[in-house]
Amino acid sequence: MRSFTFISYLLITFTFMSCLPEPNHNIENFETSSDALAKKLRDPAILSMSGPTSFQFQASLQKDIIKETFTLSNTGTSTATSVSFSALTGPFSIESNSCSSRIRASETCSFIISYNPAVQVGAVNEQTFAVNYHDGFKSSLTVKYLSGTLASEPIVVKTNNPPVASNVVITGKAVVGQTLTLEYSYSDPNGDPESGTIIAWSTPTVEVQRGTSKTYTIPAELAGETISAWIHPSDGKDVGATVQASNGYLNIEAAPSTTEPAPTPVVENNLLLNGNFDSDTAWTKDAGWSIVGGMASVNSTGLSNEWMRQSNVLTIGEKYTLTFDISNYQSGSIGTDSWYPDYTKPTYASSNGSHTLEFTAATTTFQLVATGNTILNVDNIVLTAV
Repeated sequence: MRSFTFISYLLITFTFMSCLPEPNHNIENFETSSDALAKKLRDPAILSMSGPTSFQFQASLQKDIIKETFTLSNTGTSTATSVSFSALTGPFSIESNSCSSRIRASETCSFIISYNPAVQVGAVNEQTFAVNYHDGFKSSLTVKYLSGTLASEPIVVKTNNPPVASNVVITGKAVVGQTLTLEYSYSDPNGDPESGTIIAWSTPTVEVQRGTSKTYTIPAELAGETISAWIHPSDGKDVGATVQASNGYLNIEAAPSTTEPAPTPVVENNLLLNGNFDSDTAWTKDAGWSIVGGMASVNSTGLSNEWMRQSNVLTIGEKYTLTFDISNYQSGSIGTDSWYPDYTKPTYASSNGSHTLEFTAATTTFQLVATGNTILNVDNIVLTAV
């Protein structure tokens, strides 16, 4: 009886043990299960961009490049990995990007998106911009919808420099019935051609002509008056500085008698060449002198003495008589300094009309001198030996 009871106990124990599950001896499977549990206890990485989901760039007619700074923040508890930006084209581009490929929890970075409205004139451009990343569990992304209205047409601002008039002078004789001409040089810093230049002719009290003509014919009612001219140079865009003729106001003489004038006598013993100034020859001139329109003119304003010369004309120690006519006298005086330094200085002439000077030569060069600040015309110079 006891043997049967022991055998029955062994059978019951064996049957119970065979029904129990086998123990898990795999340590790796155990650790993997722990990691999985830890993942379930933390949040994924969550990247978000600052500003509204749809962002509009305002158009700029001046074609200025518009720049906007965006912040990228990780609000999750995991590190975002494999962070990358989608490509932008056309008027949009990314610059100054401080974000790396890994952004830890609570970390922020920034980048700039620029918009150039000159790239595609007259159109609206829309693009989707995405930041791709792995949130610790799966691939994810955050997006922003960009739009911009481009400029309708470019505005080009070009600076124009006004033109300049120089070497401004009146030519011709200031006599009733005669035509005066304003001569000048035109220049423009931008190379623009002359267009719309205005020339004004005026007495000291009345403007008598204004327009584009360079010439003015003197009417009879201006006899005894004085006249000058001003130029307002223009390139059609801007008007340059107004410039008055360098010879100032001219004294207007009455028209000559209608009777046949007596022929001008030819002075055969005139020691000077081209004393009537029919051409700009024979004379050596300082800067203040010019030969224009059949006479010699001097303007020594702001200068010292100004000379006009002919060489090898005089004999030292010989006496000479000098005659000449002055017109358009305004200031100063003229004479000869060929006497210097050994002989008596002749008187100087300082008024309109005919003048005669006598002197003894101390040099072989005849020199007609204008004192400083002299303005006048001279003609019909005759030099004879006494």
